[in-house]
Amino acid sequence: MWRASDFQSVECIQTTARLCTKVQSVSPYQPEQSAQKHWQPAKKDLTTIIDLAGSQQHNKMSQLHIDIAKACIRESPNEACGVIDGSKVIALQNISEEPTESFVISGQDYLKYLPKVIYHSHPKGDYSFSDQDINVAASMELTSYLYVVEEDRIEKYSFPEGVEIFENILGK
Repeated sequence: MWRASDFQSVECIQTTARLCTKVQSVSPYQPEQSAQKHWQPAKKDLTTIIDLAGSQQHNKMSQLHIDIAKACIRESPNEACGVIDGSKVIALQNISEEPTESFVISGQDYLKYLPKVIYHSHPKGDYSFSDQDINVAASMELTSYLYVVEEDRIEKYSFPEGVEIFENILGK
């Protein structure tokens, strides 16, 4: 796990984040797997479809999800990215060299917010979290939200819960 104090500069965080996205090793949370395989989430084991209708948590969670979805749609066709501070969605600039295909949060923004929760979008297709998304979140001990724009779906990854799916966020 990395902490901000481990980094000597903003450039170091940016380099580390880029290296993290290229992780080819097994997630530390899947020790039974061979080190020669990529860690891939087992959908049946890690996926939970959430039905919060009627609960107090529903309204709070629903508003957060709506705010994430709207922030992501504003950035289309690029992947949106940002941090979540409590219930506040803070959009950040995607500094990826290919912003329609990936996202990178700058080291400067990372140091500014020291997030425990991040979000990003997949503006095209029906793509769930990539191995890269999961590896980065797990390595940095982050909770990560993904908004799949074309499916109007939010996925939330956290350890040890795995992936939770929330559907029909904006009622499209």
